[in-house]
Amino acid sequence: MKIRVLIVGISQMFQAGIRTVLQNHRDFLVVGEVTNPSKAVEVAGVERPDVVLIDVDVLGGEIDKLINSLHKASSACFVLVLSDLKDEGLTRKALCSGAAGVVLKIQPPDVLIASIESLYQKKSEAQQQWPRPLPLRIQPKEDNHESQKFTSLTTREREIARLIGNGLKNKDVADRLRISEITVRHHLTSIFSKLDVPDRQKLLIWAHQNGHIDMRLSAEVKSEIRSGISMQ
Repeated sequence: MKIRVLIVGISQMFQAGIRTVLQNHRDFLVVGEVTNPSKAVEVAGVERPDVVLIDVDVLGGEIDKLINSLHKASSACFVLVLSDLKDEGLTRKALCSGAAGVVLKIQPPDVLIASIESLYQKKSEAQQQWPRPLPLRIQPKEDNHESQKFTSLTTREREIARLIGNGLKNKDVADRLRISEITVRHHLTSIFSKLDVPDRQKLLIWAHQNGHIDMRLSAEVKSEIRSGISMQ
């Protein structure tokens, strides 16, 4: 069973890039690529995608209308918004309008893959019954239990968790903090245990769900990510 994905973007280059990322993953099936919001609703009604990926630039001032129309056309689909850092206000509106989550465009492909898989897993576990699960947020949730988990981390472990959440791999984390990769791995083992996550992918998901990512990355970090940093 493949995860059915509809791509909605204003440029063919955007669509081609996302398609390439998804087609390199055996669990995904791209069921459509459109540039027009109204066409997106039409295709969603026919193809019944599990996830609709939307470039935030497509939304504009029609956030409510588009997301609501997609859910009416295909009630079981999730809307996942791809956003730039400068679009923070717009992405917050998208979440309030019913989007299931947001992924930053500067993040590596693994973030997108993990986000889609997480949503699909929750959908399967709930046997496609609503209400929808909580979205992947760009602000901390009001969850005391999760907050206590994060406060249980040491200062260094929090630094590492945030850097992992922003897509840096172990070597880049080590270079940034001026520690060895072995030390990074030791810290990750401790972080996994304290946050009750099994691996790096789940840590990345946890960081996004609970707002422990830096929406104001330094120009240096953004440059590194855009130069092709990917997770190991």
